[in-house]
Amino acid sequence: MSPFAEPGSELHVCLLDFLKHKKIDLLHLETVFSELELTPDIITEVPMACLREISGMVEGRLWKFKIFCHDWTERLDEKRHAMSFRPLTDST
Repeated sequence: MSPFAEPGSELHVCLLDFLKHKKIDLLHLETVFSELELTPDIITEVPMACLREISGMVEGRLWKFKIFCHDWTERLDEKRHAMSFRPLTDST
C-alpha cells in the first residue's frame, strides 16, 4: 500500500484503500466521519463506543479500520516527508 492523498482528501482515499485491501466497505460512513471531522489521523484516538454509535458497525470491523488508519497515516506522513526533500529538477 502506498497511499497518497492531497490535503483534504485523506478520508476518502483512506476509505477507498481500506475497501481495496481489507474488502470492507465503509464508504457509506464518509459523510458522517467528515461532518464530525474524524480524519484517518485521529480515528485511532476515537473511543470504540463512540465509533460503534456513529457507524452502527461491529467492533471487529472498527478495530480493523482503526489499525488500518494508524498504518495508513504513518505511510502517508512518510511519503509526504520524503517528497518534501525531493530535489528540484532543472527544466532546461
